[in-house]
Amino acid sequence: MPARDRPPSTNPLARAVDLHPAIAAWVAAIAALLVKHPGIATRSLWLDEAWTAAVGAHTLPAILNIAAHDQNPPLYNLLASWWMRVFGTSELALRVPSLLAAAACAALLLRFVRRFHGAEAAVTATLLYVVAPAQTWHATEARSYALVGLLCVASFHLYLSLLETPRRATAVALGVVNAAGLYVHYTIGLAWLAQAMCAPIVARAGDGRAALRAWLGSQLLAAALFVPFAPFLFANMPESATSWLPPPGLAELAQVVRELAGTRSALRAGALLVAGFAAWRILRWRRGDAPTLADRRLVAALAWAVVPVAVAFAVSQATPILLTRYELFAGLGWMVAVAAVVAALPWPPGARTVVALVMVVLSAKATPYEAARDPAWRQVAALARPTPDDDTMLAVVPSVDCLPLAYYAAPDLLPTLFGPRGAWQPDGLHRRLAGRRILCRDGEWPASRMDLDGARVVLVLSRPSTDDAARALRHAAERGYVVESSRELAGKQIHVLMRPGAATKGTAP
Repeated sequence: MPARDRPPSTNPLARAVDLHPAIAAWVAAIAALLVKHPGIATRSLWLDEAWTAAVGAHTLPAILNIAAHDQNPPLYNLLASWWMRVFGTSELALRVPSLLAAAACAALLLRFVRRFHGAEAAVTATLLYVVAPAQTWHATEARSYALVGLLCVASFHLYLSLLETPRRATAVALGVVNAAGLYVHYTIGLAWLAQAMCAPIVARAGDGRAALRAWLGSQLLAAALFVPFAPFLFANMPESATSWLPPPGLAELAQVVRELAGTRSALRAGALLVAGFAAWRILRWRRGDAPTLADRRLVAALAWAVVPVAVAFAVSQATPILLTRYELFAGLGWMVAVAAVVAALPWPPGARTVVALVMVVLSAKATPYEAARDPAWRQVAALARPTPDDDTMLAVVPSVDCLPLAYYAAPDLLPTLFGPRGAWQPDGLHRRLAGRRILCRDGEWPASRMDLDGARVVLVLSRPSTDDAARALRHAAERGYVVESSRELAGKQIHVLMRPGAATKGTAP
């Protein structure tokens, strides 16, 4: 039932949310900003964030051409390009849009859950979102995933509103939002699949036929808006034989589910709560207690959480798409479902509050999700950047990691990653980097040909294996280099090689 029809909650925070929903939404947004912002300007960009910077440097037609050859649709990159032109390309500037999207998502999530599940559930769901490790990590990343989450919450708000009270304006808004979501990231379409599966169930709570017609019209609008780009989605689907992401097994599925829930303990406790509540409701139904509107809404939340992950796992056996960040939006459905179940428990208000707090504590980690991960490309560039009067050469293995390095060592060359028609052409970037004495080599390097000629060589093995390191150093020794120093930085091996007796103004890291 709508929040205004619910009896007043005895929970002080819930009462405050019911009395001042607009202020509560602002508080939720500010809380998300305060909790999620650490690291936004201190970590180096990683590979995909450098890709964002490279794409965003292009014009609108060029970005559309790039998207036509890419596995990512264009809308986020178009927005990022506009943002970069206004605010620059620093790490902070690139990541702020995701942080703002996360803050807006927290505010909208509170309003959404209050509207459809009550103020108690709204408080719990918002706290779960604010502390969620995976959500926190991607709120400070220059990628599309925080924006996907915001659009997903907006879509489910419109979806439930439309099925319960059919209106043309709501149907149009839902169609536009769902199309926009597909233009930001293709995998959000799995959430729309969950909506389709639950539409007949939710529509029974109101004017069923009219609601289903309105919902179907909204999806036809979404499809019409997305049709121009649909061929590129199918043309660029990853294949298991060539994708960097292998087909997942049960272990990978368990890892994704655990990360979306926050922790293993949170997943177990939440699953036990949901299963117990479902068993209790089924027992009540068998005794003549008909399914309520709240039950139907809970089914939609559970489908939001489960269907995208389950379908992604099945599809990934042929087309790998199961990854935490790809299905990050499904974690929002989990939070809504858990919060709704806790708020609906037939227990005293104090007991529900304790359960809610326990779930929040279990869902959080002592440190943000992967907070220690810093690819350290800023530091690598500072240690090894060649200068015009310094006979230093930098070699990076594998070549794909030249992209984040280029963001720091040669940012003006990043746009050359793409050809005139938008196709990914890393050889063009590699050739230009070689002109600045930065070599990009792959796993088979060292090759037989001579490609080391500096008095000093800084060799960066960014994803080293024992064999790769031994082969690279043996290759250098055969060319007369000796290892002056070696160190590890963020999982990378950095070896400084010198020709005996060679003079250079460079210094070893």
